[in-house]
Amino acid sequence: MKLIKQEITLPPLFGVTEEAESSRNDLVLRAVTNAIVTNPVEQNSAVDAARDIRGMLRDVEDTRTALKKPLLDAGRLLDSLAKDFTAPLSAELGRIERLVTDFQQVEDRRVALAEQQRREDYERLAVERLAAEDMARAASASMQNESDLDRALWVELKMLRANETLQALITAPPPEKARATGASTRRVVRWEVLDVRALYAARPELCTLEAKASAINATCFPEMPVAGLRLWWEDKTTIRRA
Repeated sequence: MKLIKQEITLPPLFGVTEEAESSRNDLVLRAVTNAIVTNPVEQNSAVDAARDIRGMLRDVEDTRTALKKPLLDAGRLLDSLAKDFTAPLSAELGRIERLVTDFQQVEDRRVALAEQQRREDYERLAVERLAAEDMARAASASMQNESDLDRALWVELKMLRANETLQALITAPPPEKARATGASTRRVVRWEVLDVRALYAARPELCTLEAKASAINATCFPEMPVAGLRLWWEDKTTIRRA
């Protein structure tokens, strides 16, 4: 299926210009010559080299951002187009899946009731068979005339029918859900955090915990210790671009 009318083409790879590569190599060579800083002259040379490096780093970042912006904008536009295009399909898919889920739940209840009825019928028939067996034994023991014989035959027939009914119930296939080919219904876990502190106290492995570098840099100092955090001062030189 072709989704987009326009053709989207990108080069198979990207490469830097010879001019940019030459400028970078020159800066690297200049930086390498500044092996030590032991006097003001060497310091000025090192600062100049570092300043030019920072300038190139900024130029590269600005160029990268400018070149990538149309790609990012195109990506967001494509995402929005695909989302809008598929919105009615996703809505209908979700609606149909909910319908099937509801029906499967109805089938679960139907099968559960049928299984419960099957168990109750089995227990009832088992009791009836035992009662018929007791009646047959009693009739056989007290049989004295023709009427007693008729009663014994009737009891024997009743016991036979009870056995046949019970056997038919045992051999009958169990109730099954109506399933649809190409669809599967399963239980999935849904969750909502009600109290993240209580959750972390009970099951910390279910939570993520990480330090916020920006907040630490903005609010913490070695003179004000924080439990679980080591703080110290350190000198750092930053050379601005020219």
